[in-house]
Amino acid sequence: MSKNGVKGEWSYEGKKYFIVEAKTGLKINEGEIYFTPKELIEEIVGHNRTLLLSIKNGKIKTDYLNLIYSTRRNLESGEMVGTKEAILRKFKKISFHFENIKKIKYKILDNAYMSVVESSQALFLVKGVKIISPRNVPDKLKEVKKKFKLKLDVDSAKEIIQTFKDYEHSKIPLPSGKDLDLLMKKSKKFQEEVKGLL
Repeated sequence: MSKNGVKGEWSYEGKKYFIVEAKTGLKINEGEIYFTPKELIEEIVGHNRTLLLSIKNGKIKTDYLNLIYSTRRNLESGEMVGTKEAILRKFKKISFHFENIKKIKYKILDNAYMSVVESSQALFLVKGVKIISPRNVPDKLKEVKKKFKLKLDVDSAKEIIQTFKDYEHSKIPLPSGKDLDLLMKKSKKFQEEVKGLL
């Protein structure tokens, strides 16, 4: 078999196991067992005892996806106690952590948004401008900036409000941590600019 597309290889009790990108066109020799990454995960979750034993006790040759080593570590540390339920609990735990990360990221985006909206509303109040709905804040900020000749980063305020509204209406996914960090910095800078004008 060509080594192209092999993502992992290990052997146990005279059998060779392979993780491959795709099974099409493979010449399978006796004693060779092939899995795509998806099939391997399904077999692990389905608690294939023979497979789990081969991973735990076999000789690992390559593991580019880190599926074999991480499964072995979990088996050896007792994280996978040998039941389908334990494995499913592990995957649910990972999903729970991802959900928590998503909630934290949303809170950061919400804080940046509220900071810009509330700072803008305070500026409008001081300048005697009618307070408006958040979606109209960027346009009103442009007017106020021009009318009172203010030094104000309206583009950053607009970007933050637009990003929040687009996410809220499912037009975009939740921004990455890096993008959220940048938006928070822009919102703090905007807040400081407004503070200097009050």
